[in-house]
Amino acid sequence: DEWRAAMRAATVPGKAVGDGLVIVAPLQPVGIALCAEVSCDIPGECYGKGTCDETTGQCVEAAKADGSSCDDGSAATANDTCSAGVCSGVVPCGLAGSCSAGDPRCNVPVCNNGKCGVEQKPDGTACNDGDTATVNDVCGSGVCKGVKRCELAGCLSTPCRTSTCNNFTGQCEVTLVADGTPCDDGDAGTVNDTCSGALCVGTHVTSAPGCSSGKENML
Repeated sequence: DEWRAAMRAATVPGKAVGDGLVIVAPLQPVGIALCAEVSCDIPGECYGKGTCDETTGQCVEAAKADGSSCDDGSAATANDTCSAGVCSGVVPCGLAGSCSAGDPRCNVPVCNNGKCGVEQKPDGTACNDGDTATVNDVCGSGVCKGVKRCELAGCLSTPCRTSTCNNFTGQCEVTLVADGTPCDDGDAGTVNDTCSGALCVGTHVTSAPGCSSGKENML
């Protein structure tokens, strides 16, 4: 009876109990219960499905070998590979957005075979050259250029009227020369040409045969 009581009281495997007897506790299954409810997921592009450690119940990640092909999810990169569990690719033209187009109004930056380049927009593409004195701005050979408003105005001046173009409106602005201002009406048969109401007029003279009015010497 003493021996049975000692057996019931024993809680430590290998503990000596009376008369030199040693109680050996039965072994308990380890690991199976710890992983029974564990599901190991794939944590990323550069990992395979992990396994559960039966002694801890924790998932052990299975990283793919460096250099394994993967996809980093970026359309701007190429040749994506794994390195220490991280997926990354190479941006062929350096940092994203590093390619420039010069004048972006008529050029587009491109990346060809890892090198930055420029493609010109089609000639005639509408643009804005930033000059308020121009209209009908379009691209031509990669350059944005408009037509000067005054190139379309066709302002004409006469000896007694000056006509200048306003660059901002494209309209001709006329200024009359003061009446009485000497001018030349282009008629060799007149003298004393002067401005009168924006017109250059002279006095007609009648010359005797063989004589000149003298105006030819003034031309």
